Amino acid sequence: MAIIVDFPVGGSFDDAATDAMGGAYELAAQLRPDVAKETLAQPIIAIARLGERDVEQLCTRALSGLEPSPLPSSIANPDNGPAT
Repeated sequence: MAIIVDFPVGGSFDDAATDAMGGAYELAAQLRPDVAKETLAQPIIAIARLGERDVEQLCTRALSGLEPSPLPSSIANPDNGPAT
């Protein structure tokens, strides 16, 4: 399902920015499946407007403003393995 976000006038992004935002969003959605899609997208877009184009930085900075995940760490971050 696509997310439609209204951009203010003059709020366009080049291909590199949209690729980076898409990658950051996909990563953020994997790391925080408990967070609404728009809640993930909005800070990524705001940070990209400031000129950030690194996928990991976009994701990290966007997630840093969210409340901690209520999910067990093994679900919130499947690479960590089962919680003990």
